[in-house]
Amino acid sequence: MKVLLINQFFFPDVAAVAQLMTDLAEDLTEKGVEVGVLCGRTKYNRERNSNDSARTLSRAIKIYRVPALNLRGRSGAVHALNYLSFHLTALLRALFLPRYDASVVFTNPPLIPFVGWVLRRLKGTRFIQVVEDLYPDVAVELGFLDRHGIVARHAERISRFLFQRSDRVVALGDAMKRVLVGKKVDEESIATIPNWADGKEILPIARHENWFLDQHGLRGRFVVQYSGHMGEGHDFQTILEAAKLLKDHEEIVVLFIGDGPRREEIASFKSEQGLDNITILPYQERRNLRFSLSAADIALISLSPGLENLMFPCKLYGIMAAGGPFIYIGSDNGEIGQIGREAGCGFTVCSGDVDGLHSLILRLSKDHAEIEELGARARRHFLGHYDRHLATARYHEILVQVLNVKEKTGVR
Repeated sequence: MKVLLINQFFFPDVAAVAQLMTDLAEDLTEKGVEVGVLCGRTKYNRERNSNDSARTLSRAIKIYRVPALNLRGRSGAVHALNYLSFHLTALLRALFLPRYDASVVFTNPPLIPFVGWVLRRLKGTRFIQVVEDLYPDVAVELGFLDRHGIVARHAERISRFLFQRSDRVVALGDAMKRVLVGKKVDEESIATIPNWADGKEILPIARHENWFLDQHGLRGRFVVQYSGHMGEGHDFQTILEAAKLLKDHEEIVVLFIGDGPRREEIASFKSEQGLDNITILPYQERRNLRFSLSAADIALISLSPGLENLMFPCKLYGIMAAGGPFIYIGSDNGEIGQIGREAGCGFTVCSGDVDGLHSLILRLSKDHAEIEELGARARRHFLGHYDRHLATARYHEILVQVLNVKEKTGVR
């Protein structure tokens, strides 16, 4: 079985989807699959690439890298140019690659599954589309596109065209699946596979053994942590305003780890408001994530209003793997909040409810026994639902089904 993975970012990049794709490539290779990866040469972030420099990749994985624009800016036009450049170079490179039995295409950038469809038409390559973010819906909700404008309408038509011609469509959760069904995607073609973390790499570290707390002056303080991409789709204003209300509580620190287009906004707020209770750190190396994530007493996850069923922050899985309870800032109807309730390890605060977030953090900071119990529940639920081997095995099963492969012999 020969499988081509397609996504703009890949090892050793820090982007969450790049790390997921690396895990998938490695695990499929271990199962005897010949894996190729079509990706870009540019980095997700221009800062030092903080993925694990000690990690090595199997030489059996063939990587095809293509150039693409990486222009700075937050406007829709800048994003469109960056996306279009990768579409063109990836399509041209794909046409001259050896034939693969199937392609697994992640939606980064938007509409890149078009390359998978072209390979299906021209080379008979089966086509599996993984919906990390649902476009153009996300761009519309963020205000980059006018819902009734010509670009959004054409992008929606192309998106539906590609869904209907995929051999399988992978949704990250039941809520996203319902949206896809609402777009007339055949329910039988949709597989629900959540993203994941590696429970062997990321696991709870006892506070007395965690050097990360000492290195960053966090020892003895109640750490409220946001770790991951600081992007357009996340609500930071509620977090920042709550941090402002907490400034006189010296025992509480609000820690931001990561990078993205809104990092400067967070840094500016800290500076302008004189908030010494906010600490901002860069992405941590993958091998150190167990320490950085375990440093949090309570983790924060946020989505801007309207995005709860269109995208799914991967940070949830790392948080739960590290035994971290969390507060989700977003819609009470969102799937993340539902997971928190089912697992008994998370709380939901609606976007804009600054007083609610402030009060919840204060209450939790005074109840360490509750924090420990919530963390234990998070780890148990993670191991049963979101560990790496569970998800990548599902991808292998789908490939076997789509290609009608006899798993043991590899004979078609």
